[in-house]
Amino acid sequence: MNFGPKSVLSPRLSSRSTPVRRTSALQSTFKRTPTKGSISGRSLQSNQIICKSPNYAVEYFGTPLPVLVTEALTFSDSNSAVSVNISNEGWAWFVCGRRLLIWQAFGKRPVSTQCRELALPPSDLAHKAHLVAVYITQSSQMPCCLAVSPEGLVRYWSSIAHESSWIESNADLHGQECDFLQLILPLGCLLVTTTATLVLVTPQISAARHALVCRTIKTPHGWLGGIGRKMSSLIFGSIPSTQIMETKLVKVVARSNEGNIGYGEWNVLVLAGCSLQKWQLHNGETEKLVYEVDLGRPVREAFMEVQIEAQDLVFLDMQGSENKITLLVAITTAQLSSHLYYGLVSFATDSNVPPFTVPITWFYQIRSQDLSPLLNSSSNEKSLQFLMTDQAVLIYNNMHILAVSTISGGDEIELLEPGCGKILGAIMCGRLPVFFTFTNGFVTVISSDIPSFDINTSIPPDLTNISEYGMSDSQLEELSSQKDNAGLMRAAFLLYIRKNLVQSRAMISDLCLSDASLSSRVDAVLDSVIVQVSKDLIDDVPGKDPRWADQKTSTISITSSNSLQIINQLEEKQRVLEWYINFLKDLKLWEQLGGMTIRGKVMATPFILQEHVEKVVAAITLKKMHLDQKFSSLIDTCIEEVLVKNGMHPFGGLTNQDLFYRQVSLIHEVFHQLVKWSENLVYSKQSPQYVISQLITANTILLDMLRAVIDHRYQSSPLYKPSSQLNIVLEYLPWTSGSNTFREALVTQMKLTLEHGVRATGDLGHKAELLDQLVIFVDILLDGRKMHVESLRNTTQFNIVLQQYETDRINLIQPFLVEEEYDRAAMLAEKYLEFQILIEICDKTNNQHRLDQYTEKFKEQNFSQFLFNWYMRENKQSHLVGRCHEKGGEQLAQLLGEHPSLSWLNDIATGNYKRASTTLVSLAENETQLLRRKKSMISFAALALLAANDEPKKSELEELKSSMNLIVNQEELPDSILNAYGYDFDSLRVFTPAELIKLYICDENPTCTEFDMKKALDLLSYIHDDLEKCELRNEIWCKAITKDTWVDLDPNAPLGATQQLMFFKLVNLCILLDSNLDQVPSLEQLSVADELGDLKDNNTFQYLLRVGYEHVIQDVQ
Repeated sequence: MNFGPKSVLSPRLSSRSTPVRRTSALQSTFKRTPTKGSISGRSLQSNQIICKSPNYAVEYFGTPLPVLVTEALTFSDSNSAVSVNISNEGWAWFVCGRRLLIWQAFGKRPVSTQCRELALPPSDLAHKAHLVAVYITQSSQMPCCLAVSPEGLVRYWSSIAHESSWIESNADLHGQECDFLQLILPLGCLLVTTTATLVLVTPQISAARHALVCRTIKTPHGWLGGIGRKMSSLIFGSIPSTQIMETKLVKVVARSNEGNIGYGEWNVLVLAGCSLQKWQLHNGETEKLVYEVDLGRPVREAFMEVQIEAQDLVFLDMQGSENKITLLVAITTAQLSSHLYYGLVSFATDSNVPPFTVPITWFYQIRSQDLSPLLNSSSNEKSLQFLMTDQAVLIYNNMHILAVSTISGGDEIELLEPGCGKILGAIMCGRLPVFFTFTNGFVTVISSDIPSFDINTSIPPDLTNISEYGMSDSQLEELSSQKDNAGLMRAAFLLYIRKNLVQSRAMISDLCLSDASLSSRVDAVLDSVIVQVSKDLIDDVPGKDPRWADQKTSTISITSSNSLQIINQLEEKQRVLEWYINFLKDLKLWEQLGGMTIRGKVMATPFILQEHVEKVVAAITLKKMHLDQKFSSLIDTCIEEVLVKNGMHPFGGLTNQDLFYRQVSLIHEVFHQLVKWSENLVYSKQSPQYVISQLITANTILLDMLRAVIDHRYQSSPLYKPSSQLNIVLEYLPWTSGSNTFREALVTQMKLTLEHGVRATGDLGHKAELLDQLVIFVDILLDGRKMHVESLRNTTQFNIVLQQYETDRINLIQPFLVEEEYDRAAMLAEKYLEFQILIEICDKTNNQHRLDQYTEKFKEQNFSQFLFNWYMRENKQSHLVGRCHEKGGEQLAQLLGEHPSLSWLNDIATGNYKRASTTLVSLAENETQLLRRKKSMISFAALALLAANDEPKKSELEELKSSMNLIVNQEELPDSILNAYGYDFDSLRVFTPAELIKLYICDENPTCTEFDMKKALDLLSYIHDDLEKCELRNEIWCKAITKDTWVDLDPNAPLGATQQLMFFKLVNLCILLDSNLDQVPSLEQLSVADELGDLKDNNTFQYLLRVGYEHVIQDVQ
């Protein structure tokens, strides 16, 4: 907080402040009396809210102001320079004249109410709080203090407890005025002057004495050249005289490279005028100027994009975040030189490469009318500064705060009134914006959707005393000072229970969450810490039981109560877990939760927290059953086995029950022990009646716990809904059916119950009870598996997991079908949509009415499609077709249309013969596997066509006749050919016309005659490709020639010889049957046929062939 003359936090109180007003402020302050030993006195007030807008609330922050501070405020002169600052560690200091008052406003340890007063160095100029640093070193419990006068005189106190023990040193600034002191441990403090000179001030210990070393960081020559006093007073005439850039420095932002001030490497950003320098300072190394850049040009360009041409500009304030800086800018235009425009602009500063221009990451123009409440004040109240939170930019002056939402893009702007009196300062304390007001002291601005005041309803008033819950203030101090994230989370939770919401948030901001920004959000530090604290809660020792005194750890002991009964302790653990969930939601941690790997699967972290609550519910149920003498002996046995397995033995008067019920996270192991005990039971030598009765007892214990868990899961499921903003695949497989070993244990118990209980008893009552228990087992397992499947919907894993679930589903329900327990099987199958079981039940019981009911009931789940597939798979097509004509079979009939092999039957049954014929013809054309089937299809197609109402077309009948002729040709193939090629006539496949031609003329046909050859020629009509037809015709005639030996014939009687040749027999048959020679090749075609080989060049062959052709032509003519 800079309270110098140019700051909005003016060192002088308004001259308008009257004594009456000061008295009012004093009275108001004194109403907030501090509370000894509290971490934040503010949190103990019944009402923390000062004012509230639709989206924001102003609350008290920290402890009430010490009396010394309120007196100094009340009785200070109107001309006195007053300023305040506060550190992230909770130490606040107040400067009035040379008086420096230091107190603890909040902290990780119990807050001390003592206020220390130190004397600042003498100065002719007004001291200010921004030239003071109060901090704690590792070697001291009490903070030290370093203060610098405006002239550069440095004074250092190694402990504020010793106000008279200090050392001094002069920074030798040669007349420059000091402006700001930035703490950069362990390097020391960085002193910055109004002319941007940087001086590193380092307290050291030399020869057992404290010393100060002041070293000026060399600035490149001429960096501030041209900046000077070039701003026109006319342009910024509306800005108070203290803001006319007489001082060139605007702001310094320092950021540790590792996010840890003890690392010793800092990036320092210095803004002076329009120039930005980035420095790197290392512990033990020479400082380095990373880059220097002019911000004026990109800012002007940003205003140009909103149609505003900037003539002159001035930077009013700068704030830094992790990788960027944000600036508040005022500009004038040539058209309206007296009118100011304002804007917020962010620049990325994470790169170390000297940029030509700095990239703008965000820009927002602020309209003058939005700033009117801040600009319409008197001249010395117009100075504007701002703080930046995750949700808003808070622009303020001496009287008002204006909240500009960064989430809505600046569309939501609200004016906040922090109470009567001036705003004397502001700073970001962790992630909280903290303001100091004349009347109310420290206040903070939070989002109003955080129900800070509703905590009174979520936590009963009698639970706000930490000491009643196993942790004193000293223990809380020790817990808060740890580096352990889990310890900080526990402390934050305890503060939340004490209704100290502001300090609880501050504690959360101290968590080391190095991977909080990772996009994967799986196994993040925050999730691990939250789950660990939850587990610590359910495994916590009873704080009021003296037998546990030696076993208490440094973790939270918050579940203790005045009652020493185990059942009450478990119920309180459940109640505390509910508070813990409220704590995570109220502090906006719930939305940040991602997923964690558990049992080999990535589950949403809220579901893991739900699992912890469910285990407490199971433990409560088990303890209640433990009180029943019927179950106590068996439960004692199982508990003892669990303790032995985990190496736990009673001590100090504690019992097995004390040890077991304390560590609730082990509750699932009692399930395994019950199953193990049941296995030993069924294989023992006990009588069947005893085994059955004990199985029922073991099942009762298991199922009562599981049912209690399931009931709680469904009742509380809305409370554990994960954030909808997650972009990762998260599974949900409840622990009651998720772990492989747990699921296997339940399946084993079911098998024991079925084989050694249901099937071994003749008692109908016992059998019915065992079957009912089996139903519940199956229900619990399938319920969990179904949740798992649903959690993976629309992911690549869904189909695989769904298939596994469907397999397990039928395997779990099938035993009821085998035992003919149809009602129990149907109940489970209906609930979990196991359609195969439902269909088999209807089939076995021949209950068509029930099947019709299922068809209608599960219409949206495509039950008809499943039924159709089942009929097909079971080769019950006749049942399927028959069902189509019964009531409720309309959906099946529609499905038949997608299966032509059956739809024609339905068409025949409904009298649609024409469509049946068309379908059969189509099926026959595509039939290639079985000749008999194709013949039947064609025959039925012809009959249906003839039976149709419309007279069939001649072309349709001719097409069917042609198809049948082709089949007849295949049926007339000689058996010798089929046997030669290994074909079975009873299962003969359909041959193509080309295949039939080659089979008729093949050499494997020893009885081949000219009639076989003529069939082959006739089959050419079924060949539609002209080239293929020509090749096959030549092949037929060449085969006819090669059937005989031409060269051995007697050339002296050529006519008689040729008439005995197969070739000319086929020619004569063609003339006889076709009355033409269209199918006979010419001599020229035969003379070039390669199929004849050397024969075509034989003179005798050529002679006989020509003689034969001459004779044939004469006969034809």
